[in-house]
Amino acid sequence: MNWLSPGPIDFLVLHRLLDDLRYTMPAEELESHIVYLEKKGCVKKETRGAKGFEITMITITAQGLDVIDGFADTRGVDVGF
Repeated sequence: MNWLSPGPIDFLVLHRLLDDLRYTMPAEELESHIVYLEKKGCVKKETRGAKGFEITMITITAQGLDVIDGFADTRGVDVGF
């Protein structure tokens, strides 16, 4: 079986997708959630930039996938939508 983990997503794209799904929130609030998930080891945040611009990429970790799939329980992280 050839299984690939999900790739990174741009923070702004993630913000827009959540808005489309009616999980509307200010960018600052989403950033605080990302920081929390990063501290729990569920996501990795990476800032990339060149020639005067920066983008922030968010990638789910193996721990984050385990939490979503129900293989791990991370206190404070609720995956129920």
